[in-house]
Amino acid sequence: MTLQLTNISLQYPGATSPALNNISCQIKSGQRIALLGENGCGKSTLAKVMCGLIEPDSGDVILNGKPLGEGWNGIGLLFQNPDEQLMASSVENELAWGLENLAMPPEVMIERIEAALVTFDLTDIRDTPPEHLSDGQKQLVALASVVVMKPDFLILDEVTAFLDPNWKDQILEKILSFSSKMGILWISTRSDENTNADEIWLMKDGLVIDKGNPESILTTEKLENTGLTFLQIRSHAGAWERGGTSKIEVIDLCFSYTGMQSQVLKNFNCSISAGQITALIGPSASGKSTLGKILKGFHEPISGKIEVRDQDSGFTAFNAKNRLKQIGWAGAHPEVQIFAPTVWEEVGFAPANQGLKGSDLENRILGALEYVGLDVDEFRGKNPMSLSGGEKRRVALAGVIAMNCQWFIFDEPTAGLDYKGIHQIIELTNRLKGQGCGLVWISHDLNLVDQLADSVLEMNHC
Repeated sequence: MTLQLTNISLQYPGATSPALNNISCQIKSGQRIALLGENGCGKSTLAKVMCGLIEPDSGDVILNGKPLGEGWNGIGLLFQNPDEQLMASSVENELAWGLENLAMPPEVMIERIEAALVTFDLTDIRDTPPEHLSDGQKQLVALASVVVMKPDFLILDEVTAFLDPNWKDQILEKILSFSSKMGILWISTRSDENTNADEIWLMKDGLVIDKGNPESILTTEKLENTGLTFLQIRSHAGAWERGGTSKIEVIDLCFSYTGMQSQVLKNFNCSISAGQITALIGPSASGKSTLGKILKGFHEPISGKIEVRDQDSGFTAFNAKNRLKQIGWAGAHPEVQIFAPTVWEEVGFAPANQGLKGSDLENRILGALEYVGLDVDEFRGKNPMSLSGGEKRRVALAGVIAMNCQWFIFDEPTAGLDYKGIHQIIELTNRLKGQGCGLVWISHDLNLVDQLADSVLEMNHC
């Protein structure tokens, strides 16, 4: 089995340069290929061309000597955001969806689904609606829903971005076991995840600029040329104080989602201080994102209370209405909170609704874009939904920073980012901290947490 691309080029409408520029490559059954490159270099676009989701402007996609046809070609793709491909009412039905569309006999469907539930440790949540799962669990379900169809080729786009270290190791092990039965293309911005690949492709500016085994490709010189060398983090440990300290107190918080018997949070207590970075860590589905959404004001707890201590007035109730205004939220999937037709309008939406106008509004937008490292001349008029996953994340963060809040919650802010993007997020986080802001950083990246956080809250399942 061979999947071959010949002279593939593609340019999106309105773009000034091609997303893919005369790319030729091939994957054979049983091969493990890692595709590395910076955010926005064309990796996800290439993946969509490979499986037939996007038709190139020129060039050919050949599967076993024949042009790629319509419908199921035996090429599975896992998107960066699992929410984009989850649609069923339960985990079990999600696994059945693809098989039903292939008109699979019921007895074969049942056998495959049961095996996938066990393989991906999903048996206990087989009846749970996907929207009630954590981001890590959703990604597992999405992966299982593709693998259960037994594709000949499997394309994985940042598959470990939202997984905790435990699950990340398990998924990597499972993917390696698949490679004896199918060709695998692993897309990543992280050079440290690809030592098990048979071959690595380096991509930059719509071109595959180099190919080879890991030993020949994962060199400092080649990674620097592709923008994949990790930059040194400057330590900013220690709290900053400006004339007193504000603090958010969470007291005996309880919460469960509608239709679920178990509680996500049970008598939970914590304290979050201004001028500090508080990290929330823990396994998938331990309640980290849920706590963040309650703090923001998106969810109402069953019981418990949230208070804020002002340096002058002491502790006062911090109701959801006020938290919505005073706490900035950047979710794990930035496209969920992006809706404006241009980057400029997206970043300016919240401050405009706060009453800013004219030069004050313009300066707020310019400052926010500078904070996240987006060049205003390049990105001002672009549609946010046309950007890469990493660029969308920075636009969403800019929109939140433009609100000029005292408190911020960042949910997996570095997931899917290349090293340059991670460094920019770290720098903006420390700058906000230096201004006296309190930040909650939800993350599975324990190395970053260790270097950045002033305090750590470790959460576990109730």
